[in-house]
Amino acid sequence: MLFFASISHAAPTYHVEVIKRSKNGSCIINGFNDYTKGLVNIDINFVNSSSKLFHSMPKVVHEKPDMIIFPDVYRKRHQTLNLLYHSHIPVISRDGIAPIQLRNGNASTLSITNLYANQAKSIYSFIKQDLKKQNKKKTTVILMLNESYEYAKRLGAEIQHTFQSEYNNDISILRIRYANELPYYEVKDGDYFISLLSEPMSAVFYRNLVKTKKHVTLIHSDLGITDSSFGQLLLGNPSNVNLFLVSNGAAIFSQPYLDFMNTYCANERKSNYGMMLFEMLDISYEILKNELLIQMPFIDAVNFIKYPTGFSREPLTFNEGGIRINKTIIRNMILKCACGEKHFISHDGDCECDHEDCNCMKNNGLTENIYAI
Repeated sequence: MLFFASISHAAPTYHVEVIKRSKNGSCIINGFNDYTKGLVNIDINFVNSSSKLFHSMPKVVHEKPDMIIFPDVYRKRHQTLNLLYHSHIPVISRDGIAPIQLRNGNASTLSITNLYANQAKSIYSFIKQDLKKQNKKKTTVILMLNESYEYAKRLGAEIQHTFQSEYNNDISILRIRYANELPYYEVKDGDYFISLLSEPMSAVFYRNLVKTKKHVTLIHSDLGITDSSFGQLLLGNPSNVNLFLVSNGAAIFSQPYLDFMNTYCANERKSNYGMMLFEMLDISYEILKNELLIQMPFIDAVNFIKYPTGFSREPLTFNEGGIRINKTIIRNMILKCACGEKHFISHDGDCECDHEDCNCMKNNGLTENIYAI
């Protein structure tokens, strides 16, 4: 008599390393293991300074995690990304764009050109409407950014282009890098300030503006958020400085984030940083469980504090064509045939491989023959 034993295959467990400056967001990280039903184990590596970041990576690389997440901003992050890229460990960084040397055909990066354009137009429209209410045509807009941060340089250029091309130079742009570079004695009632500085620096700048006692407006991009300091200002007492956070309109938090917080962190305050951290963890989980890293790792740069302005607020969709919100592609995947010789060009799965032994040539369009790199 023959006996057949049933063999159950346990779901794979993924190891994700989160590199953080502080314990901010620890509840989200701790709750994420339950959220994924044990499929993701997260280790937190606290690195509190840029100088220590690069030197801490050999130990992380030696442990060979399935993915590494950088939810915080470090000055030496690009050096670290290069090191990790050559170690073949996939990374999600919070910067928005991977350094130029990584864009070599082997690394996929999130295309957020539309996000920059949308934010620039949102800021422009807000100021234009605000001036219209006051029956004014001219004002001063002071754009504050540190161009060592890629997102600030790209968004700053988009803002300047938008104002110059659409407002006939009636709005003047001044660029400064640090809060203490501004001569506060020259601040006038009605001035607008757009801060692309890091969030703590914007909080310092806000306090300096309050001291001028001038009635001005400070607009902060959510792309620069690294902690909760600016969010706390938004909840503060009214003052002579009007505060605005340019993001996705009135819808501050996504429903998946709210559901997660209500379940796992009910006693924690909801914040922009928390939502960004949750999105990065959730995207890493979806990428890993859907095996979107079958052949080669990629370095992806994510800036999901909010969904981009104008995008439908639908769940992210993961498939061989990329990652989408509704029908809008927000992350392009470079695809190649199963034989590994030629790349797909289109997102509909048209295989360009001409090898006779290439499975996708015979079964064109089947997702099991498509691999993301």
